Amino acid sequence: MKGVLQHSWKGIAIVLVLYAAITSFFLPMAPGIYHAENSASNPFQLSINTYNIGFQNTDSLVVWLQDANKNAVPASTISLEQPSELKAAFNPNAFVSAGNYSLWLYHPDCKTLFLPQAIYLSEDHLADSASTPVFNREQYIVGRSGFEIPYKSILYETIRNLNFHVTMWFVLLALMTLSVVYAVQTLRNKQYADLYSAVAVKVGFYFAVLGIITGSIWAKFTWGAWWVNDPKLNGAALTVLVYAAYMVLRQSIPDPDKRARLSAVYNVFAYVLMIVFIQILPRLTDSLHPGNGGNPAFSQYDLDNNLRAIFYPATLGWILVGVWIWNLKSRLGKIHLQIAEQDV
Repeated sequence: MKGVLQHSWKGIAIVLVLYAAITSFFLPMAPGIYHAENSASNPFQLSINTYNIGFQNTDSLVVWLQDANKNAVPASTISLEQPSELKAAFNPNAFVSAGNYSLWLYHPDCKTLFLPQAIYLSEDHLADSASTPVFNREQYIVGRSGFEIPYKSILYETIRNLNFHVTMWFVLLALMTLSVVYAVQTLRNKQYADLYSAVAVKVGFYFAVLGIITGSIWAKFTWGAWWVNDPKLNGAALTVLVYAAYMVLRQSIPDPDKRARLSAVYNVFAYVLMIVFIQILPRLTDSLHPGNGGNPAFSQYDLDNNLRAIFYPATLGWILVGVWIWNLKSRLGKIHLQIAEQDV
């Protein structure tokens, strides 16, 4: 019974990672608004392309534009060009402010769809005697109840990579925290603490590389380049280099005691730099990453929080896998040390 309980967390890790992988790849994506564009000759007439849903008619279909002050203007006419393509016309006298307008769409089959900053209207477009009509938009803001991958403009299907890319960095944080704890214990002369610390850095480094690779692939499909000048990406690269230098440092010092103490001191500073590079600086400057540099995080503009039901278990599962690998490599390293001590 004790052995079952001792190893049950490994089974939990496998179940969580498999659950995250299966749901990430095979769960359908919720519908959304793919693109909206107003006509050059008539800025109050919009062409709207939807994703993952087709309409048979315009019955029960409600479309409106909304400015930053939440003034909502409903479409006066809606026509269906194709099952996934609509045209919506708006009354020019109903717009009272210039600026970006978000596009909202409601239908019983897809509930509420939303495209932020869909169009821009300038002062030249506004009528002199404009007045916003009374429109009760609240009754049409309804979230979907099914278990689906939330639709995000720009990201589209690549949002599934969230459960593989971001989770790698959470594993890195967990393992490097474990490493710095054992680094402090190394300075207090705890037996095998240096081994446990060094192994945690090595395993964390593997996950950091996986994070760089999955992030680069994601960047290619969303931003059009394998690497962009973004503080989060640059911070991640610097973090990898800092810990690569840690491993080079260990290889360059032959004396075990001196290597352990110098590595421990370096590890403490490396951990502080990692937090600064990937957690603090990106939040202080402009960044393309959600939740950094003024960009809203996923949960802040999400109508559907199903993503959390996959992301949180995926994060826990991958952290447990990382700890599992660390545990195996630490036990193996400990055996090697014990054999070496016996030979001496």
